[in-house]
Amino acid sequence: MEMYRKTLEILKDLLQKSDNGHWAQWVDRDIVEWDSSKSTTHHISAFGGMGSINDLWVGGNGKIGTWNNNLFDLLKSISLTFAT
Repeated sequence: MEMYRKTLEILKDLLQKSDNGHWAQWVDRDIVEWDSSKSTTHHISAFGGMGSINDLWVGGNGKIGTWNNNLFDLLKSISLTFAT
């Protein structure tokens, strides 16, 4: 499922560019686990509860920030759908 991996790569890129290093590393581990064993368990565990990836905002101010955050929300949803 190449689309799942590509979605993770874009998520990681958005997280890095928005200075969310913790979550960028988290998604990097998701990529490694997918590549090595096709496991999605770690990625799924990022969703739900306080402090989860669901609570994250990656956009800044203005139209570009809003666009980035909307893209991020869409990619999170797509990645979770692929993972489950």
